[in-house]
Amino acid sequence: MPVSDKPLGEEASSQPVRGEFIFGSFGRIGVFTNQLGKEIQDVDVVSRIPRLQKRPYLELYLGYAKRFSFGEFNALVTPAIAGDPFHYSGQFRADFALRNAYLDVSNIGGLGFFVWAGSRMYRGDDVYLLDFWPLDDLNTLGGGLGWRYGNDSFGWLELAGHFGASRVLGSNFFAQQVAVSDPTFGAIEVVTNNRQRLIGSVKASYYRGIGKWFAFKLKLYVEGHSIAEGAIERRNDVQQILPGDAGYVVGGQLSMFLQNTKNYLHFTVRYGENLGAYGALTVPFALNLQGTSAGAKETLIGLSVFTFWWEHLGVVFGGYYRGFQSARNDEYDAASTEELAGSLRINVSFLRFLQQGIEFTGQRAFPKGIHPDLFRQISPAAFKLSLMPTITSSPENFPELAVRFIYTFTSTNADARYMYVAEDPRAGVRNYHFFGVQAEWLYELRL
Repeated sequence: MPVSDKPLGEEASSQPVRGEFIFGSFGRIGVFTNQLGKEIQDVDVVSRIPRLQKRPYLELYLGYAKRFSFGEFNALVTPAIAGDPFHYSGQFRADFALRNAYLDVSNIGGLGFFVWAGSRMYRGDDVYLLDFWPLDDLNTLGGGLGWRYGNDSFGWLELAGHFGASRVLGSNFFAQQVAVSDPTFGAIEVVTNNRQRLIGSVKASYYRGIGKWFAFKLKLYVEGHSIAEGAIERRNDVQQILPGDAGYVVGGQLSMFLQNTKNYLHFTVRYGENLGAYGALTVPFALNLQGTSAGAKETLIGLSVFTFWWEHLGVVFGGYYRGFQSARNDEYDAASTEELAGSLRINVSFLRFLQQGIEFTGQRAFPKGIHPDLFRQISPAAFKLSLMPTITSSPENFPELAVRFIYTFTSTNADARYMYVAEDPRAGVRNYHFFGVQAEWLYELRL
């Protein structure tokens, strides 16, 4: 099993072949209510919440692939739609994003080299139950290149580098426009701050089988982040200088596989410092006195386990620890926190198309700030139990097509109520009952 779905080291065909169209989709949509017949609100104390309770989301995969004598071209466009559907909100609108729009050329000259350019989700292995990527998870506009080589005796090696840019709009941190007098008439808008977050990454991964049954993968990963100096206009023509900033991320991954099955274990460690402690699509916050991210740190440890046995029993786990210290470097800084969360799902399949799932989730947070009413730190926690009788397209943990009937019981500790203002109904409730039905699918067709 190579580290990529492309055949490493395969000789390119000497003649062009007919192109191949690719169509696929991932989506989930459902409706939920609580014991009072009201719309449910999120009851979570950490940043990564279970996939099971996430809002409606749809992706379409539109691709085209064609192989020539010098390499294989692959184009992929992925439009995505999120938010409540029209039949629920009564509003004919949705949130739209273009998640992928890029072209890659692989196995150039039959030597394993590849290049790509465009806008893409540039990711590695995920923690599926919590729906996040703990090591390499970039949404980038840029390009990359690399080399793949491998065979059964040597193993499978991939080296890759990438460079891209992003700007998070909605605040003056990256971009600002101000109105100034037009010498001829009226006013015009001038861009006074126009910064980009430049990100480069390098990764190396090696996959090797051990005998007939086991295999492992090792990955090393590095990111570099940079933002140029800028300036924004304040009131009364006062200009504020925004200093340049930089940071880095380092990390690694160890994976174990049971060959000829879908069973695996991924263990990842990621450490980011300064600007690298903030997500690539995040405006840095809680900065130091100099207005930079210097001093910020984030440690993220992730574990993902996926097993399915005898076509009847599935055991899936996803968990993580996250420690974040803001650039203020204050022991009691309200923006600094630690999080610990995990989800365990057990699936039992019977009669081939029926499945009973049960999921346990535990969450605990340790924010460093002093609560203004209690004059102490709080430690909110939440515990969830979900029952999911399911109709599936095949006996798997995550089949192509599934309809789930879901009941979730959530219980929180006393400190969780202090996460909300007094007027929020969640401030006075410890136990919750949620009911719903959800459809989820993931499929791909090649024509």
